[in-house]
Amino acid sequence: MLEQKPLVSVILLCYRNASRIRPSINSVLQQDYPALELVISDDGSADFDEADIRTYIEQERTPNLRNYIILHSTENKGTVRNLRAALDAYTGDYYINMGADDRLAANDVISTYIDAFDTFGFNTLLVSGQMAMANEECTVTLNYALNKEDILTLCSGDSKRLFSRLSHRCLPATVATCYSRAFDSIVEGRDTAYRYSEDHHTFQRMARKGIVPVYINRITAYHPAGGVANGGNLYDPQVQESFRADKLRMWKNEIYPYWDDVLPADRKLHRKRLKLDRDNYILNSRFRSVQGKMKKLPALIAHPLLGLLHLNDVTLSTRGRSIEEFRATLRDLSPMFLLALVTLYVLHFAVLLPLPFQQILESIIMGIVFLYALVMVSIATLLALYAFARWRFRKRHN
Repeated sequence: MLEQKPLVSVILLCYRNASRIRPSINSVLQQDYPALELVISDDGSADFDEADIRTYIEQERTPNLRNYIILHSTENKGTVRNLRAALDAYTGDYYINMGADDRLAANDVISTYIDAFDTFGFNTLLVSGQMAMANEECTVTLNYALNKEDILTLCSGDSKRLFSRLSHRCLPATVATCYSRAFDSIVEGRDTAYRYSEDHHTFQRMARKGIVPVYINRITAYHPAGGVANGGNLYDPQVQESFRADKLRMWKNEIYPYWDDVLPADRKLHRKRLKLDRDNYILNSRFRSVQGKMKKLPALIAHPLLGLLHLNDVTLSTRGRSIEEFRATLRDLSPMFLLALVTLYVLHFAVLLPLPFQQILESIIMGIVFLYALVMVSIATLLALYAFARWRFRKRHN
C-alpha cells in the first residue's frame, strides 16, 4: 500500500494583480508533489474575476491538485486580514504563503520542503529557502532576499542571534518558506493590529519563543521586486503611510521592550534601518504625492541623497524607479535655470539700465549661476554615489 503524503496548501494572496496570477498557478500545478491544495484569497480587487480563474484552474488542473478554494472579499482589509482569511480556510497539513505574482522556483520545491520536514523531525515548524528578487516576469534575477549574514544566522540555529538580527532584517523570506499547521497556534503571529506587515513581527515572536527555521540552501521562490515591503514605489502614498505605521508599531511592540536582547552591532544597524525606512517613506510617499516639478524641488533639496547612503540592509533594484524620478525631475528643471540665466544676461548686456539696476541684475545672475552650479554638482554627486552603491552591492552579493 502506497504511503499517503501529507496535504500541502499553497496560498496565493491577491490584490490588484489578478492579471498576473496565471504563471503563479502554473508554478503550483507543475509541482511533482502528489498532494496539493490551492487557496487563492483576494483582498477586494476590482479586477478580480473569480469565474475566469476557476475556468483556468479547471483547464490546467493536474492529478496532484486535490482541492482548490477561491476567496474574494468585497472590501480591502489589508494583507494580514487577507492572509488570516486564507489560514481559516485551508485544510492542508502544511502551507506556503505567496503573492499572486510570486512563483515557485522549480517543480520539486514542495517535495524538497516535505523531505526536510521528514528529515528534521516532527518538531520542525517551518522550512525555508532563498528567495530571488526578480523582474515582473520573474525571468531575470536582480538580487536575493537573504544575504550571507542572514543565511549564517538561520543556519546557526541560535534563536537569540536570529531575534537580534530581526531588529533590522526580515528573515526568513516568507515567500520561500513552508509552514506546518502548528506554526501559527504556537507562535501567535499574523496579528491583525498590523495591516500590511504579516511576516516580520511574526518572525520576531517566533525567535523570542526559541524557534528557528530549517534552512535549505537553494532558491525556492521568485518574487517580483518593487512591492511595498521591500521599499518599492508601486503602491499609493496612502499604502506607504499605512505600511510605515505598521513598522513603527512593530519596533515599539516587538523590539524595544526586548532591547537588551539586541546585540550592539545589530543596534547600530537598527538605527540605520530607521533612517532607511524614513528615507523610503519620504521618497515613495511625500515626494510622489506632490504634483508638479517645481513643487517637488523642496523635497529634492531637502533629501538629495535618499536611498543612496543607507544601503546596508536593502537592495538597489527596488528603488530604481524612485531614483529615476529624482533624476528626471532634476533634468527637467535644468533648462529652466538656463533660460532664466540667458534672459538675465540679455537684459544686462543688451538693455541700457541705470547703474543700481545693473548691480541688482548682476547679483541675481550670480545667484542663479551659483544655484545652477550647485544643482549640476548635486546631479553629478548623485550619479557617482549611485554607481558606487551599485558596485558595492554587487561586490557584496557576488
